[in-house]
Formats: sequence, C-alpha cells, structure tokens
Amino acid sequence: MNSQLSWPDLLGLAIKAKLRLHTLSPETCWDTLPEPKNSEEHIQQFEAERREPIPKAHRNFLLHADGWQGFYFTMDLFGLSELRGEGNGRAAAELLRHHADQQRFEHSSITADNIYPVAAGRGEELVVTVRSGAHAGRVIWLDEGIERTSYPNFKEFFAGVLALNQNRIEDLQRRGA
Repeated sequence: MNSQLSWPDLLGLAIKAKLRLHTLSPETCWDTLPEPKNSEEHIQQFEAERREPIPKAHRNFLLHADGWQGFYFTMDLFGLSELRGEGNGRAAAELLRHHADQQRFEHSSITADNIYPVAAGRGEELVVTVRSGAHAGRVIWLDEGIERTSYPNFKEFFAGVLALNQNRIEDLQRRGA
C-alpha cells in the first residue's frame, strides 16, 4: 500500500475495503465508518491541554477523521476523546499500565512514559505512538505487551492495516466467500 496517497484517498480506499469485507464476511467485519474530522482549533486545544504536540502523521489523520471504531476487526483508531482517556481510550491506558507493571517493555527500546495509545482492540492488542526522542511518531503494534510490528509513523500504520484488509478481501474472494 502506498502511504504517499493523501489522507482523503487512503480513507476512501479504507472505506471501500471495509464495505467489501462486510459484504464478504459480515460476521467478522463490522460495517463502520470513520468519525467526522476534527478542526485545527480542537487539535490545538488538545495539544495545549496535553502540553505536547501530536506527531504530524497522526495529527493529519485527526484533521480528516476523529477516529474509527472497528477499523480492523475489533480494533478502534482513536480520536481526541479516546486520547483524552474516554471510551476505549481508558481501557487502552489501563492496558498500557498493566504491561508496564508486568515489565513487558523490559527488553524493548520503549518505555511506558514515552508512548501513548492510538488504537486498541478488545483483547490485549494495543497500538502506541512514541512521544519524543529519535523515534518520535513511530507507531508500535503490541500484542500482550510484546512488539508485533512497527511503522515509521501513523500514516504508514494506517496504510499497512489497509493492506491487511485488502489481502483479506483477496483471500475471501479466492475461497469463494
């Protein structure tokens, strides 16, 4: 998947993929759409509250969609309310603390105080972004606190998950779903 596409193009492709997946496999794919976009003013207000900027790629996503429930199976992409700790954001923050308490980051280059959740599933899946330092903006997909994969930024993560959805469509079509 080409992350060089614009956010409107990526979102359009992702919506088409979700609708196709729902048609092919309604029991495993929710028929969901991204939330309406944020304004620059709301994002600046959030950044002022938090006293830190949102990494550029994630910030640009929020200017086009304020999150997306069920983006990938049960995984939700967070909007500003979840980043504030509301809804699934609260559970994600608790899961992050749990992983830190269990010392699951012990052999990792990340620390719990230098990451924040940007997406979460219904189990132990958690997607985090690095806040600062040499890897600021990097997105890490954790499963049970263990790094599953990582992406240079949120847009690459989004494009990567879109590619997973598109691969699933091809697989379902091959199997005649």
